[in-house]
Amino acid sequence: MSSIENVNLYNETLNKINDLLIEMDKQLGENQSLEILSSIVRDYDLITASNLIKMNCDPYLAKSILEDRTYNEGNENAGFISLTSLLESIEEIINCDDDCIGEVKFQHFVRRETEEEMEENGHGSSVDWYTIDENIDFKKLNVQFEFE
Repeated sequence: MSSIENVNLYNETLNKINDLLIEMDKQLGENQSLEILSSIVRDYDLITASNLIKMNCDPYLAKSILEDRTYNEGNENAGFISLTSLLESIEEIINCDDDCIGEVKFQHFVRRETEEEMEENGHGSSVDWYTIDENIDFKKLNVQFEFE
């Protein structure tokens, strides 16, 4: 099959699927349409995408938001995003999962216990022990990013 035939077949298929989706949405409504789309996506082993579709979940974190914050002269907000925004987006993605045990909420930074802390707490050195790092408040932190 030539590349032109491939493009034509691709466009025909895309148009047929779009027409079918529009008709499905009209007849079944948005919620059932999203469940059907979710099921199709899940068949491709795209579980996270399937959950987001089914729950009509559109997390804040998206390429367009990062592109809006790309560095340019005069934009003080460019080149970074709050860690809270990133973590909230991750929470939203995780919590859209049907199989999630419970609501996930990021609360604290943790760090490995020092040798002194392990000794004080009676923890052995054969296991990595973690403790909440009270010195870091992630709600006050930003993450710098660049597009390469």
